[in-house]
Amino acid sequence: MRLALALLLAFPCFCSRADWIHLVSGQTLQGEVLSEDNDFVVVRMLTGEIKLKAASVESVEKQSAQEYKLSIGGQLLQQRRYDRGVQLLEDGFALDKTSALARRKLALGYADAGAFYKLNNRLVDARDICEKWLQLDPGAKNPQLLCADARHLFDEILDAEKKVEDAISGAKSLAESGDWNSAILVYERAINLSPGARHQVAGEIANCYVSRAADYAHKGLLLNAAADVESALSYDPALADKLEQFYIGCALPGILDNIARGQIKSAESDIKRVLGLIPANKSVLYVGGRIAEAAGRLPQAADSYARALGSRAASPTPAYIAETRQRVERELHIKGDAFSIDTGLADGAAFAQSAEGPAQIRETENFKIVHFNAALAEKVAEAAEFSRAEIAARLGLTPQWKGKISIVIHRTQAEYTARTAQPEWTGGCSKFTTEAGRMGAAQIHSWQTSARLLKSVLPHEITHLIVNSNLADVGALPRCLHEGFAVMMEPTFRHEYFMNFLRARVKSRDFIPLQDLVVSRDYPRDPEFFYAEGFALLNFIVQEKGLKQAVALIRNASPGQAESELLHACGRKSMDELQADWVEWLSKNERQSRVEIQSSKR
Repeated sequence: MRLALALLLAFPCFCSRADWIHLVSGQTLQGEVLSEDNDFVVVRMLTGEIKLKAASVESVEKQSAQEYKLSIGGQLLQQRRYDRGVQLLEDGFALDKTSALARRKLALGYADAGAFYKLNNRLVDARDICEKWLQLDPGAKNPQLLCADARHLFDEILDAEKKVEDAISGAKSLAESGDWNSAILVYERAINLSPGARHQVAGEIANCYVSRAADYAHKGLLLNAAADVESALSYDPALADKLEQFYIGCALPGILDNIARGQIKSAESDIKRVLGLIPANKSVLYVGGRIAEAAGRLPQAADSYARALGSRAASPTPAYIAETRQRVERELHIKGDAFSIDTGLADGAAFAQSAEGPAQIRETENFKIVHFNAALAEKVAEAAEFSRAEIAARLGLTPQWKGKISIVIHRTQAEYTARTAQPEWTGGCSKFTTEAGRMGAAQIHSWQTSARLLKSVLPHEITHLIVNSNLADVGALPRCLHEGFAVMMEPTFRHEYFMNFLRARVKSRDFIPLQDLVVSRDYPRDPEFFYAEGFALLNFIVQEKGLKQAVALIRNASPGQAESELLHACGRKSMDELQADWVEWLSKNERQSRVEIQSSKR
């Protein structure tokens, strides 16, 4: 899920030293003077490079690297940008650890950040701050370093962590006794106590939803079961392949009943949700075609049936639609109104097996799959072609690459990480060469048992390549928006996963400020912030301005103009204004999501 760029991205970074630039107007700027002549003075600032007329500059005052980092770090703390502010204070202190002033400023920074993190239930961050704070004065001999305050805050954090641990322990006991309802409530209480606990319990709470879904299905409450599967996937998307057949077995019967009763609008609403989660399933596409046909939308019906067959739709005549529908029905063994759906849980063990000898090749119209498992290669071939066509159609972008994209399916995760040098948290990656700023030869890499290979990794990485192939300069689009487009083309359960993650973090004031996000070229300590915020920012633009305006960010991307292009697309004057509106939108989006979930379960 990582975009590997073979180039240096032109994003601003912190200066190694800094200057005070005093202007004739009386204003003072802080940055690094890169060049100056009789006409212009070019300055690198925290927000990027600016060009000043030489006549507007009165004087330039030099500043040491440590002074600059301590000054900027303090400014960021005042703006409540604690993560970056503390990092700069630490960098400044590291330049000269004998400086009493730098040590004192760092201690004060730790005090501000630690209190803020604790107040907003960011217990992991607060504990980390306190541990580093106490190390500034191990013997607690210097009262100016406030180590007594650090110890007091640390004790408060330990008490809060104990409450979270007790809640998780209680939830586990309830789950073991089969009380899924209570277990889910207590797990969610633990997440409210500390959003960081979500990673710890996500798999367990997902299993509770799956177990409750099985109980609902056994009792014939199929809509409740389907809603619980959706909730499970919002906590653990890796379950998608395993739960696919069970989910459609719970979701489709009610939709088919609505078609039979002539309740087409209700059926349309439900199939839209199911297609969002399982967009390439043959049974789901067939039912989508049935609904479109009943509604008289013949082109859409022809397209759904053709996609179910893995082909392109021809002219949507009644004869063609009837023929393609009957072909799908034969493949699905549908006779009359009898539609048998396998509701078992999928077993991916067969995909772990590897053939002896060298890798084999499976070619499609647009891809070359390098593999060691023929059965998996067929699935990859089908999913890759489906994703390419779907993404190109949704974004309105034509893939601009020459030849076929290689999809390399390594035998194991260890082999994948060794061959690609990617971190273990990635489910796959795309790599490419560049020629005069444009994308050249490209590859996608993953491994045989990657849990999200078919549902998420392929559409995600194919989106990266389609976007890159439409950029005049592959370094021009901010990485966060790159990831935002890639997540947007994944199934909706991945959207909910990231939105739930981000809503909890925004509540605790734990997110990357948009001004930092847009210029960032590195993945943060917790990479999910990058995916979640990139997707949420793009989703905000789509809901406000439409997908066409969002895609314009790709068409118009130019180096060094990311912030201005984003503000133009959003119709905002500043990044602060954009962030305030975006955070408010996230809050409203959460309330709307709760209403939709309750409606779905009814």
